[in-house]
Amino acid sequence: MSLPVPSLDDRSFEDLFQEARSRIQAHTPEWTQINPGDPGVALIDLFAWLAETILFRQNLIPLRQRRAFLNLLAIPMRAATPARGLVCLDAPPVSALPPPILVQQAQLTAAGSPAQFTNSTELQPTWLGVVPIVKAPFREPDPVKREGTLALLRELYGIDAPTPFVAQRALQDGAVTLSGTLDQALYLALVKPQRLADDVAALRQTLAGGVTLSIGVAPPDDTTDQMVSDPPPRRLVWSLASTAADGSLRWLPLEVLLDTSNGARRPGVVQLQLPRSAAVLAPPAVTDPMNAGLGASPPELPADIRPEQLVAWLRLTSPHDPALSLAWLGVNAVGVVAQTIGRDALLGIGTGEPDQSLSLHAAPVDPASLVIEVWPAAVGTTAAAPSTWLAVDHFGAAGRDDKVYVLDPAAGTVRFGDGMQGARVPNGAAVYARRYAYGGGQAGNLAPGSIKQLAAGGGIVVRHEWPTAGGTEGESVAAAERRIPAFLANRDRAVTAEDFRFLAENVPGTDVARAEVVPGMMPGADPAATRFAVPGALSVFVIPPAEPRVGGAPRPTLGTLRPVFDWLRQRTLIGTQVFVLGPYYVRVGVAIAVRLLDPGTRTETLRAVEQALVGYLWPLEPGGPLQQGWPIGRPVAPHELATQASRVAGVLAVDQVTIYAAAGAGWIAQLDALTLPPYALPDLAAVFASVTGDPPGPTPPWDDPPAPPVYPVPFVPERC
Repeated sequence: MSLPVPSLDDRSFEDLFQEARSRIQAHTPEWTQINPGDPGVALIDLFAWLAETILFRQNLIPLRQRRAFLNLLAIPMRAATPARGLVCLDAPPVSALPPPILVQQAQLTAAGSPAQFTNSTELQPTWLGVVPIVKAPFREPDPVKREGTLALLRELYGIDAPTPFVAQRALQDGAVTLSGTLDQALYLALVKPQRLADDVAALRQTLAGGVTLSIGVAPPDDTTDQMVSDPPPRRLVWSLASTAADGSLRWLPLEVLLDTSNGARRPGVVQLQLPRSAAVLAPPAVTDPMNAGLGASPPELPADIRPEQLVAWLRLTSPHDPALSLAWLGVNAVGVVAQTIGRDALLGIGTGEPDQSLSLHAAPVDPASLVIEVWPAAVGTTAAAPSTWLAVDHFGAAGRDDKVYVLDPAAGTVRFGDGMQGARVPNGAAVYARRYAYGGGQAGNLAPGSIKQLAAGGGIVVRHEWPTAGGTEGESVAAAERRIPAFLANRDRAVTAEDFRFLAENVPGTDVARAEVVPGMMPGADPAATRFAVPGALSVFVIPPAEPRVGGAPRPTLGTLRPVFDWLRQRTLIGTQVFVLGPYYVRVGVAIAVRLLDPGTRTETLRAVEQALVGYLWPLEPGGPLQQGWPIGRPVAPHELATQASRVAGVLAVDQVTIYAAAGAGWIAQLDALTLPPYALPDLAAVFASVTGDPPGPTPPWDDPPAPPVYPVPFVPERC
């Protein structure tokens, strides 16, 4: 229950005018004509208006006081978060020798944006390019052509059951899924630019000098109905095509030095250690094009890549996840974050006073990056050694000599103790910020091609092919005030199911219309493997906003689920396993027969009945009996649907409601309530309203026509 906020003075303009008029009659009786238009009355109107304006401002709590109240409640305002992404930095194609290693925190700039970026991973730039290729099966619907192709291949290769393929360039028109390839593998041709005059033998010798290859990968974000939890890193196998002693092909696994992508579960960088032998880098020579891609060998190069450009072949596989999907892959990649690094900044001189506050030179500040040093004033000719002070959330547990400070990351201010809880900064001591990262906001969310320049220069070519994302603006005072009740209830920690629900619906930068929590649920690979009453397990279902429509139940994308999971994971107690996933829908169909008040409004009334049922079964507002969305796990009962239909204007009575439940490739009609699993919601695939006595419609009326038969057949394209 919120406390009422009183007005310090609630007098209006009319009240002030009447009060002044009564005073005139009491103190100036000779003023007898107090009428509108009199100069004296005009002055009274003016001062009454000025007084009302002052009272209005007096009743408003100033912004500064509101922030002070937030500080007293220890409710920090959320600072802006920086965008993150991937950028490729290629060595100039003028020399076989690669440039020096690019260390972390080099500065990059974007055209037309105030955001500044720094790289979060090291890089050994090379002049290599990468060409992703897959072995894609070809489907031929003509059985005569299929059998002729198979017979020709049996004779040509001497194989009883050949499985030909088509070599296709990958990742040009969208994501690639390894399960859709012939051998669940992605082949990467490392090629040299045509402008580089050195031959590939010399280039392999350079790469064998201990070069680390950095490859950026990113999964697709637009896939829906996926689960996000905290699984172990997915194992990716990166292999190098090499020539064995007998001249045959062998695939050598490469050592993975770093993988910030968690096995291609999120955008990140994979660093591979290349072998220190130029001979090992060389793949077997292909003398006959008909053998390119035969067995486990790499496929044929695209027509625009010359054979003398090929430096090496890599192969990417995922033995434990053949359905691995990638939306982007690039060589010479670094992770970037929309922050600028500040160093050795003098914040001020200590005064010895309690609660001294100093400001950093820029904000918002990344708390994990800030390093505060205090240099005491020199005594005579001897300078005291500096001390590093530590950050704390508050001074409540600090002792009088504890060298700690409290950071307001949004405002960029550092506050020190009062000498009783937390030490004071000594008088004359210099306070330095040895290092801190600052920046953030939506300005860092940039489309591909926006980041164009590396501040260090050196001829490095910047390729920005994957968008930066995740930047959000800082929180306003009004937004922080709205969080006060929930913050005081859970202190920004998820303990109860209601805590998880509230936090999931309030993730900064993510549009979540509804979140439902099922305690004790541990989802499996399929609904049959789902377990319940598991101690410490909890599933959070996330539903994005959408307008009610038939067959359009809202499903979140992976780009929505991932930030929700990251947000909850930081606020989950030890021992709790959280799963964030899209809702599980059960396809439902409804056929309803009604009687009409006026047969002349048949089309309009039947359409209104269908819309009423769509809105009632919708998982978001105004669906469900409480108009808050259909409750998760609630059965779908015919009598409830009949009640909703009977409320439609023009409906005299409802005679029959039939619910159809999807079962495999067909439908099952039932007159009783449809029971849903405790984690499921209905997805109204179709609704069919008719008038009682009409000829029966198709059963069920929403079945799609059967797809024409498709006969997958291996195919080798003809070449001129």
